[in-house]
Amino acid sequence: MAGSGRILGQSMPASPDLRLVPLRDSLAGRVLRGSGNTAYYLRECIGEGGQGWVFRANWDDPSGHVVIVKVLRPDVIATEALRRFQREAEVLRMLSTQGRPNPYIVRFYDHAVAQVPSPHGPDPLTLPFTVLEFVDGTTLDKEIVKQRATGRGFPAERVRRLLRQICQALDVVHKQKVVHRDLKPSNILLANEAGTEVAKVTDFGLVKLVDVNLQKTSALAGASLGYAPPEQYEQGNQRVSPRTDVFSLAAVIFEMLTTKPAFPFIDGENPLLIVTRILNGPRPSLMKARASLAPELEASATLIEALDRELARALAADPAARHESSSELWSALEPSLRAAAEEHKSPPRSQVSPYEATARAGEAPSSGGGSGVRVRSDDQQPFVATPSAPRLEASKPDAPRPERVAEAQAANPAAWTWSMLTPAIATKSIRAVVFTATADAAIALTASGLVRWERGTWVPVTLPSHVPRSGLRGLRWMRDGSVLLFGEGGFVARLKAARPRSGASPTPDHAFLGALVEESGVTTLVGERPYRAGGAVPGQHGRRRDAQFNGDRVTVVGDAMGCARLHGVARA
Repeated sequence: MAGSGRILGQSMPASPDLRLVPLRDSLAGRVLRGSGNTAYYLRECIGEGGQGWVFRANWDDPSGHVVIVKVLRPDVIATEALRRFQREAEVLRMLSTQGRPNPYIVRFYDHAVAQVPSPHGPDPLTLPFTVLEFVDGTTLDKEIVKQRATGRGFPAERVRRLLRQICQALDVVHKQKVVHRDLKPSNILLANEAGTEVAKVTDFGLVKLVDVNLQKTSALAGASLGYAPPEQYEQGNQRVSPRTDVFSLAAVIFEMLTTKPAFPFIDGENPLLIVTRILNGPRPSLMKARASLAPELEASATLIEALDRELARALAADPAARHESSSELWSALEPSLRAAAEEHKSPPRSQVSPYEATARAGEAPSSGGGSGVRVRSDDQQPFVATPSAPRLEASKPDAPRPERVAEAQAANPAAWTWSMLTPAIATKSIRAVVFTATADAAIALTASGLVRWERGTWVPVTLPSHVPRSGLRGLRWMRDGSVLLFGEGGFVARLKAARPRSGASPTPDHAFLGALVEESGVTTLVGERPYRAGGAVPGQHGRRRDAQFNGDRVTVVGDAMGCARLHGVARA
């Protein structure tokens, strides 16, 4: 986690123990030997907590794979901290050596003990250490703080996506008869993987030491205040179970939705009072924090009530009253989050921009005559074409909506309904054409450039001189109303208000022939790249080329040898 003051849930203290500073600083640049004599080259210290230090390191070579090395401090080895440190390593080792390791759990690599020179005397020091996956990203608590500045909680779709990933991680953990017991935003890392946000649960069994001064601690009996349920404070923890993590997860969900803690407390407040409020006080309410919810949730009292009902159950003081598992909690919350997300992604028809691309607007491929093909669905108003006037007329708003087209019918050209959507574009050859969701506007790519159809006529679109008109091979509507252009020479650009913004391709010798615009905003491009070295290969004309375009940057993500050129891409 580059440049982060908090790594793997460990906080950087304001004033570290000065007696240990020389030892901490001496570890940077040192090589620790793990199991199998694997070398770990320690770099800078990027995290520090009450039990140890976190170093960035390289695996088995000074320029090897980047990993994280967590080193236990020598002054806590004789305490309960060593047992917890070893338990975390054992749990992560078990989870990482399964046949199908879960990508939403921080991966374990190694656990060993190193002998290092002491800066205070001749006797070496024994330091246990654990090697874990390096996560490039941030923590959920930092994202919540950042979101809090907007006055609104996370969008419903983001909560839904992160919740799904966290629940999948917990499901794997619970099947191994393990309870996390310290689930909170700082123990959920958010990685950036190929432009996608991915949640990773960390810190299994590693809980902070209890401060004997109850006025200053944020943990009591190894449990994080505000996230741990009452049974975690009971002697023996006899009632701790997967339902314990359900409580903590529900507190995290409430905080994602509102950016406010489910059970807030004031710094310096006696933690016993906080536990008492969790036991006897009212449950957190989204309805009371309605103004802090994302707009798509704030607008629906029905969805808020449904979420409140399930969160109140998950946050019950009695574990027997909660959902039995994280999977059950996911099944209870997901429909409401999905409904809010879909409502947010589907604005009223009157508000749809004439240039907005949506999944509802199928493309109308055409050649020569300018006619289009459209398969109707229940997301589109029925259209009527008149032979004497080749234009499109929308039916009345109260007209009955047609039934969804069956998959078999959609795949059968003989069953399609044909309509004349536009007049012909003179005698020009059309390479591609896209219509808006309402089919009242379109843009076509011809051999000589772009033309736009609106209000019953085709008009040329003026392009700057650097746009390769003859090399363009396709176009797509983007969700922000712009048009994506792509083609030969690795050319990719977004056209908005006739001001194209190009994305530099890492390999300009290939051609893009097809594209898929996804809901996330990432566009996948496919095409071909000719062979340049080794001469011609019989029967092979080029490599299949895959790339992604996000914003104004093109990234190559695939290059398959011996594959024919690809003209299109779709997601199953």
